[in-house]
This record gives sequence, C-alpha cells and structure tokens, in this order.
Amino acid sequence: MITCQRAAEWTSRELDDPLPAGRRVALGLHRLLCGDCRRFRTQLAEIDQAVGEAVAHAEATAEPLSDDARERIRHALQDAQAG
Repeated sequence: MITCQRAAEWTSRELDDPLPAGRRVALGLHRLLCGDCRRFRTQLAEIDQAVGEAVAHAEATAEPLSDDARERIRHALQDAQAG
C-alpha cells in the first residue's frame, strides 16, 4: 500500500501525463480505501479546470501590445539585464 504522500504526488503527476499501469493500479487501490485522497483528487481536478478556464478566458480577451509598449518592455528588460 502506498502512502498518502505518494498518492498525492502521483495524483498531481497524472494530471499532466498518464501514469504507468502499476502506479495507476496502486493509486486506484489506495483511493478506494482513502477518502482524503479521493477528495484531494477531486479538488485538484477542480483547480486544474478552473485554471484552464481562466487561461482560456485571458487568452480570448487579451489585446495585443502596441509597438510602443513592446519597445518599453524591451528597454526595461535590457536595463534589467545590464544590471
């Protein structure tokens, strides 16, 4: 049986990439027995969805930078790198 800490790590990773079969099985068994880890998975999925929706909204409503704004940013970055 895996620990809750390991389950949390794997739960976080599985949002980005599929887990190997053995880990999926171990995590599934752990969640069957652990309500806290089931709840953590639900909460993490809700956060992931909310962030995805916020990013999509920001991208859909963003206005492009003006040439003047781009130039000011470029100069600020150069000044920051120069020290």
